[in-house]
Amino acid sequence: MNSTSISEWEWRAWYVSFGILPFLPLVASLTIVALTVRVWWRDWRSLVGDRDLRLLFVWIGLLAVSVLASPSPLDSLLGAFNFWPLVFVFGALTRVLTDRQRLRRFTWAIVLSCLGICAIGLGELVAGWSIPQTGGFFDFPLIAGGTPPGRMSSLFPHANALSNYAAIAWALLLGLAFPSKKSPPRWSAIAALALAIAAMLFLGSSRNAWGVAFLVSVAFAIYRHWWPIVAAIGGAIGVVGAAAFAPETFATPFRAIVPYTIWGRLSDRMYPDRPIASLRATQWNYALDLTADRPFLGWGLNSFSPLYEADTGFFVGHPHNLYLMLAAETGTIAALVLLVAVGSILARTAIGLWRQRFAPETRPLAFAFLIAFLATSTYHLLDVTLFDLPVNLVGWALLAGLVGIRTEARS
Repeated sequence: MNSTSISEWEWRAWYVSFGILPFLPLVASLTIVALTVRVWWRDWRSLVGDRDLRLLFVWIGLLAVSVLASPSPLDSLLGAFNFWPLVFVFGALTRVLTDRQRLRRFTWAIVLSCLGICAIGLGELVAGWSIPQTGGFFDFPLIAGGTPPGRMSSLFPHANALSNYAAIAWALLLGLAFPSKKSPPRWSAIAALALAIAAMLFLGSSRNAWGVAFLVSVAFAIYRHWWPIVAAIGGAIGVVGAAAFAPETFATPFRAIVPYTIWGRLSDRMYPDRPIASLRATQWNYALDLTADRPFLGWGLNSFSPLYEADTGFFVGHPHNLYLMLAAETGTIAALVLLVAVGSILARTAIGLWRQRFAPETRPLAFAFLIAFLATSTYHLLDVTLFDLPVNLVGWALLAGLVGIRTEARS
């Protein structure tokens, strides 16, 4: 199926749905489901034969086995709905995001949404905006002061989900900022979006997102051989690191430069005396113990939280590491199959960029999609935000774009 196989209205429905996803998640997700069914109905033969999807179907089968073997099959089945339907959306999008024009328009849909998200988040923090949850189409999880208090969460259930979305958008925005003869950057829009996304990153107050955003910036600077910018970013990291982690006497002059909201958050001075069970290291060790107890089938999706609470008396929704969570809940074989399926797509894209198999106009966007996906993957080393639908869907869409754009590379 080539990039001309879908009508213009269908393509517009795809990217508009992703653009409104944070604002109207139910409307957008239902539209995406309908569009996914349409693509699969029309092109199921080639999709079933796709090598990437075949491996992901194996993974779905392993998830099914894990569900059946789980001590709580119903809870595990509910947890599986965060994963298996997205594989079908991914498959459909591999037949949609197949050229640079579509990648560019899709990218604009994601980054433009940040203007509204940031505006609502500022209202939440500064003006105390809140919207009571009604369960309807316009159900914004908006709480005055943010969730947790003092951190921007905007339309997301937690500041960490907002921060992950912002890190993805930052990578995509940098891809749009590359000069192109056919699609020159809209500098006023780029500047406005950069301010909005930077505000989301800063006010979301996620140390994980700050680190990911820095790495994304370094990756783009290296890609463009902007060595002075690489040096500047390295210097900034050094100054912030010294303010946060250096001995008190050495850190004092750096703390005069770096705001306390940054170095205090990084060093955890803002939240001292945390319970041992709330620490990531404790949760990771527990996930490893669960994996050792049932290494092949796992304990079933959604099992970590009740098991952890039963043993520690402390509630956490997940172990703050997606890969350890998958190993503990679905088993090591299923986790490895998923990593191989995703890793092979990333490797082929990286090799294609290295060997310049993409057209010059396409390379910046292919690189942006690759870095954006790596950004959210890296974020999931220290947190698990895929339970938030916009973050989850956009992540799979980025991966699908890396598969679909190879169509243009081969043409």
